[in-house]
Amino acid sequence: MDTARDIRKLDLDLLRLFLALMEERHVTRAAGRLFLSQPAASQRLARLRTFFGDQLLVSVGKTLQPTPLAETLYASVLPALRALERAVAIDTPFDAANDERVFRLGASDMAALILLPRLLARMRTEAPHCRLVLREGDHRRLPALLAQNEVSTVIGFLGDNLPATARQRSLGSLRWVTVRDAGSPAVASLAEFCARPHAMVTAAGDLHGIVDEALEAVGQRRTVVLGVADFAMLAPAVTGTDLIAAVPAPFAALMAEGGGIAIDELPIALSVAPHGMAWNASVDRDPAERWFRAALAASYQDALRDARIAQPLAHGSQAVPPRASSAAMRLG
Repeated sequence: MDTARDIRKLDLDLLRLFLALMEERHVTRAAGRLFLSQPAASQRLARLRTFFGDQLLVSVGKTLQPTPLAETLYASVLPALRALERAVAIDTPFDAANDERVFRLGASDMAALILLPRLLARMRTEAPHCRLVLREGDHRRLPALLAQNEVSTVIGFLGDNLPATARQRSLGSLRWVTVRDAGSPAVASLAEFCARPHAMVTAAGDLHGIVDEALEAVGQRRTVVLGVADFAMLAPAVTGTDLIAAVPAPFAALMAEGGGIAIDELPIALSVAPHGMAWNASVDRDPAERWFRAALAASYQDALRDARIAQPLAHGSQAVPPRASSAAMRLG
């Protein structure tokens, strides 16, 4: 077999379709992602199958499932194509108004909830043809998403497990507040805070977090009656009940927008790990990725500013000095 001649038949557009099919598992969605018609995508898939002598993706119900060869190819083709795209992009100015780049972001659920509305608004205004793929999950998985090149950038509580070559910057620590049902009594003191039943977010599945550590440091404790997997579940848990929850101020402002939620000062100060942004060194000089990181940072700062302006905070709360937390990565 003349390998060189065969490779010439495998153009970049075919490889881009292969990646889209592997990630979308659906011909029509993959076609839309590449601005192709469904018949054109099907024709390119047929060419791929002929070239590799393998079905690559087979229909199972309403989705496509990859063959073992496709899985092997994907593991090799993805980093190679991404590296080529980055190499070409380094010396190419980013035209935000006309570029059709797909940005891939990994974010904790809290970071996504706080950031996404503002980031999307910025992208729709400044880069209307660019698209965003958000990989949301437990903050403990963010380093792996970055290491495996599934995303170019991650944002959230990052910890110490980032890839050795990753670049990062701090976005600042979040101030925390107390949220409650608007019809329930205000939380105006540490004693009232400890006496009320609590809900909390627990990535690890336990019922002990940074709030509990801060309380223990001053000889206090609270009763946690509900642990949920992510911050989006806190609003329905608190609304219409006597439960309260300690949450970051920008997220509290977001909860209060829907009505029915009141915000009080948190009567104890926390030592909380800062939110950070990290990215692979390979995209450090990419003009498009630089624009995206700037948009992320600006959107995050907008969220912090809006939270300071919007919060209807109660007065008279007492603060307890913070201590360094050995579980700074853990949640409330």
